[in-house]
Amino acid sequence: MKRFFLLLFFIMAPISSAFSAENVAAGDSKNNRIIEGEVIELEPQKIILPDIDDTELNDGKPLEDVVIEEDVYKTGISKYYSFDKGILKIHPHEKLNFDFGMIGNMDWLVDRKDDDLHSRFQIPTADLLLSGKINKYIDYKAQMFADKNIDEQTILGDLWVRGRYKNYILQAGRMRKPFAYEPTFSLYDLDFATRSQIGRLFGDHRDTGGKFIAEYKYADLALGLYASMQNRPFYLHSRGIEFDSWLVLKPLANFPEKGELKLAGGIATGKRDNSYNNYSAFASYKYKKFCIKSEYIYKEPTFYDEKFADGFYVDGTYFLTDKLQAAVRFDSYNPNNKNSNRRNNEYVAGLNYYFNNRNIMLVLNYIFSDGVTNSHRVALQMRYRTW
Repeated sequence: MKRFFLLLFFIMAPISSAFSAENVAAGDSKNNRIIEGEVIELEPQKIILPDIDDTELNDGKPLEDVVIEEDVYKTGISKYYSFDKGILKIHPHEKLNFDFGMIGNMDWLVDRKDDDLHSRFQIPTADLLLSGKINKYIDYKAQMFADKNIDEQTILGDLWVRGRYKNYILQAGRMRKPFAYEPTFSLYDLDFATRSQIGRLFGDHRDTGGKFIAEYKYADLALGLYASMQNRPFYLHSRGIEFDSWLVLKPLANFPEKGELKLAGGIATGKRDNSYNNYSAFASYKYKKFCIKSEYIYKEPTFYDEKFADGFYVDGTYFLTDKLQAAVRFDSYNPNNKNSNRRNNEYVAGLNYYFNNRNIMLVLNYIFSDGVTNSHRVALQMRYRTW
């Protein structure tokens, strides 16, 4: 029926325009109009057939060709994917999206002993994700690491179902734990080539359990209960119970023109070989193109052979242009805070260039460390993701 009306419109439009035109030159085969004795040629009328996404399909083509193209668009392979600004989106079903991402990292290391330059290429992560919305309240995510070995400790990332109602979220499955700020971020979202030193100890740690989140104008709260199975996600025997909490205060929420201020803290408490309590404190301030962040994390040993550790970082970023960002960081870490002589400091300066927001990103870092052999390092990183 839709095509019948489109065909009728295609036939009737030129006829109606011909009858409505005044002072048509007799015997002239073109659509001309006489104005004060001059013959003005008018361009032929173009019929536009809008597609379902309001784009123009026909572009002056015969109607039968347009109908064929419309059928291909609706029933062909193109309805399962889209490609925009270098980002491939695959959606085999209305409730299923397939995403992938990869990070490639090239390091140049300088050894203090012989000043030789050593290069090293790594793929810190390669991700395959399935996600979608079951309905307007419930969504899900399943993640695998394509760069890891196929075993129970490494291949599985996130695997959860999440329900959202107004400003409340309930999540169950395998996920990152709400305990600190930087460790909960994906590598794709960092402003630097790596996490801070203390963040590397906690980063990408996932566990099996449940999490409740409440989001308000002036504060956010997250509470989680986990089974201490982060290194053995397919092993159903719990190694202990861990309770995590995270609270964020937003004092300037009612004054956005003054910037965005966040003050946060978290605690993780549980028992494995030992009973332990881990603490974190975080603060950030963002104003227009500038942002500064700082975080402190204290870790107690969970197993007999571990040590008390702590660390903190302060970093700042500034957008020089819409796509080019400068970043600096001071990072201090002690793997055994009972021994103050073991503290290691890192100094990082870098540039980030964004393509298509954060989907494609180039990261260039210079790292100087005053406590390890390879004190000078240059890191060039390329990130690509489809989500």
